[in-house]
Parts: sequence; C-alpha cells; structure tokens
Amino acid sequence: MPFTAIGQVHAHKNDTSSVIAGKLLNVNGELCAESSGTFGLVKTGIIRRLEILTEKDIRMIEGIIEQL
Repeated sequence: MPFTAIGQVHAHKNDTSSVIAGKLLNVNGELCAESSGTFGLVKTGIIRRLEILTEKDIRMIEGIIEQL
C-alpha cells in the first residue's frame, strides 16, 4: 500500500540542532502516523572528512540548509 511521507524543519535551534517533524499519510490522505524530535546536525565538512555520504548527497544537504 503506498503512503505519502511529509517532513518539515519546525525550528532551527542553533548550529548543532533542529526540531524536525514528519507525517505519514495513506492513499486517502488520512494521517496514519506523526512524530517530531530534536536532531543533532553535523557540519558537511565533517561528513566529507568521514566519507559517510557521497558528494552528490552532501551537495543536496547543503542546498536544503541554504533554504532554511
């Protein structure tokens, strides 16, 4: 069964954490689940040094951060 996932940054607390929320909707647009939490942020320079993501993924993250 297909679902729609929606995510949103609710608050950018500081350089190292943000409050992020998500919802999961069924095919009828009905809310099935929702959650939020404070997540730690890692600077992209550290991600590059640790080589834990591809450069393409890092650039995508940088684009999202610029929009905040």
